[in-house]
Amino acid sequence: MRVGYARASIDGPTAESQIDSLRNAHCKRIFVDQIDGQTLKRPELAHCLRILDEGDTLIVCRLDKLGRSLRDLVYIMAGLEERGIQFLSLTEGINTKRATGKLILHFFATLAEFERNIVRERTMVGLTTARNEGRLGGRKKITTRSDDKQMIALRKSKRYSIPELAKEFGISESTLSRRLRAHSVKNRGPQSSE
Repeated sequence: MRVGYARASIDGPTAESQIDSLRNAHCKRIFVDQIDGQTLKRPELAHCLRILDEGDTLIVCRLDKLGRSLRDLVYIMAGLEERGIQFLSLTEGINTKRATGKLILHFFATLAEFERNIVRERTMVGLTTARNEGRLGGRKKITTRSDDKQMIALRKSKRYSIPELAKEFGISESTLSRRLRAHSVKNRGPQSSE
């Protein structure tokens, strides 16, 4: 079965031209996501991928309609290949039934891996530089030591719950709990094992 997928932005052009192209490509079913540019969820794509069976062909008008990034595209394509589902992109002429289509797919996978390695290398260089300059990674603390002492004292008084204190000091409940645990462990000192 030939299945089509189209994606259009809520505030952009409609998916009608994509749908016409997919009909001309003899798609039996067509799934369309009409979403805003910030949304990562694509419910119709998820539904489309679920109904595909081995031997089926997924057809899109352009590669960027299927994947939101190179990594996303490679992930989806690898899943299709594992399940024995063919892929066809009408604009780019990528067809995984042919050797050149499979070659392009593997080239994309190599590019995605290269991109991951570059990001990892840059991150490591950045962290090393920061450490050498005396800075630690991670987000800056929102609260001061004085705030932390006050939170601990208020929590010990049992007048305030963790959600109330977290809201008051502008931090998450998990951050507050982590700081309370760290303070408790620090004050407990080393435990003797008997």
